[in-house]
Amino acid sequence: MSDSGCNCLIVKELLTKLAINSGNLADSTDPEEEPAIYMMAAHFYGHLSRIYSKDATEFINYELAVKYSKKSMYYLEECNGQDSIIYHMHGDALRMLFKENCNEILRSDNKLSNEAFLDLENRINEIRYYYNIAAQIGGFIYAATSTIRLLIDYLKFIYRCKNIRSSNDLNSLSSEQQLIRLDIEELIHALDMEELDEYNKTIYNNLLDEYQSGIMFNDYSNAVQYFQNRMDYLIAHQGSTKEIASVRQSLINARIAKYRKNTSAHVLYYAEIPVKEVEDILELLEKSFEQSIDINDFSERHSRCSAYNKWMNLAKFSKRDISKGILYAKQWKALTEKEHRYDPNPYYYLYVLYYLSVMDGNKEDEKNIETYRKLSYTYANNRGNRVDYIRDILVSGTGMGRLCDASVIENWGKLILKKDIRPMPLEGRFDMVESKKGIVLLKS
Repeated sequence: MSDSGCNCLIVKELLTKLAINSGNLADSTDPEEEPAIYMMAAHFYGHLSRIYSKDATEFINYELAVKYSKKSMYYLEECNGQDSIIYHMHGDALRMLFKENCNEILRSDNKLSNEAFLDLENRINEIRYYYNIAAQIGGFIYAATSTIRLLIDYLKFIYRCKNIRSSNDLNSLSSEQQLIRLDIEELIHALDMEELDEYNKTIYNNLLDEYQSGIMFNDYSNAVQYFQNRMDYLIAHQGSTKEIASVRQSLINARIAKYRKNTSAHVLYYAEIPVKEVEDILELLEKSFEQSIDINDFSERHSRCSAYNKWMNLAKFSKRDISKGILYAKQWKALTEKEHRYDPNPYYYLYVLYYLSVMDGNKEDEKNIETYRKLSYTYANNRGNRVDYIRDILVSGTGMGRLCDASVIENWGKLILKKDIRPMPLEGRFDMVESKKGIVLLKS
């Protein structure tokens, strides 16, 4: 046995003893009186499950991994604990067993019925449930990348089962499987808006490449056509409001995504979308905002927040009225406050949009500028986001079109632009430095 194998064996034996002993200790105590003991047992069993689900450990046993992760969940729930790592480890154990079960099906060469695919998709929903809880508690990036991995692996499994080799073969996918393809796009967009460290950037880029080439075949036109036809059919035949909303979201994602694959610079790919299509997508988004959601459902809340983010970035290429932007930013803020994540983005947009509103002559909005500026900085700092870089620049234009993503600046020292825009000239005086950023008070 190698040195690394020997070390893994020692870790496994140590974790086994710690898990069993802490579990026995927890079983002899009251979870309300000693919740820390239950949390300790939950962590030891959770990490023990990882030993049996990670290829690098040489002790692969996916059934045993799930067994231990279920014990981890038992102790967590007994003391009403909240820990994103434990939920995520349980999701991982279920995901790895699911992937192995799919591989066993492929090795058996048995043809699956539609009912069998539905059973597998129910298992996917269970795994996603635990990842969603992990994301809600505070591990969004980790949960999102794991969910993308789960969905890509399942779609690759389906493609092999149904012999899908190109975009011409995609009609053999069920409506649920078509939606899964664009569920990945929704998560990718959400990660687009996160500040990723180098490790997570590498994971994200690898997943994105695998998704675009292996799942979408670098062709989004098929997906756009499918979801447009599906939405038209549902509207004509009075389909359920929820299904229409789901298909509309997938259509939006497909229409935006076909421009991402040609660029690599954050949200700047929105600049590649033709004006007519920007208007069409904005209308689809605004239509989706008219539909109520279950604000107690994390998935629905997060999806709506993501839609508001899309609208803000797309509206910069339109003449949408500032008042509409403020309305949507307020609705976005209310949802983030509901889940206590305090995403700084809606506060940032309220700060900037109230600023533009004052420039338009609405002096009563001036009191809101400083409030939302401070809140956006505070919540960005709390999440570890950078607050020392410029997000948008003001340019000549109308309404929301006066905001331009700062990534168009290729060289800040010489103010070299990647595209032809006209920055808005303003007059003011330097006031102070805050978070490495100079604050200028504009002349009223």
